[in-house]
Amino acid sequence: MEWQNLVDRAKELTVIGAGKVTLMGELAKLGMENVSEEENIHKAYAEIGKRYVSLHGGSPEEGYEGFFRSIDEAKKKIEQNKIKMAQLKKDLGRHT
Repeated sequence: MEWQNLVDRAKELTVIGAGKVTLMGELAKLGMENVSEEENIHKAYAEIGKRYVSLHGGSPEEGYEGFFRSIDEAKKKIEQNKIKMAQLKKDLGRHT
């Protein structure tokens, strides 16, 4: 009698566990979908920004000047880094 109760309880726990695994899988799936949708939003914002800059690069509207300066400064830093990288690669080639 006691053995049958243990078997029945084990079956019940298995069903409960399988249900929880299914729910956890659905939660993970929904979480991944949200991450994907947030990435889509980020890409759309980036594209809006690129288009705005290309249209108003020389004369941003009031309140956007700081963003344009940040972009210009970042571009200058990237160019400086590219020059340094090229020099380092050149130096590396001499040492081989």
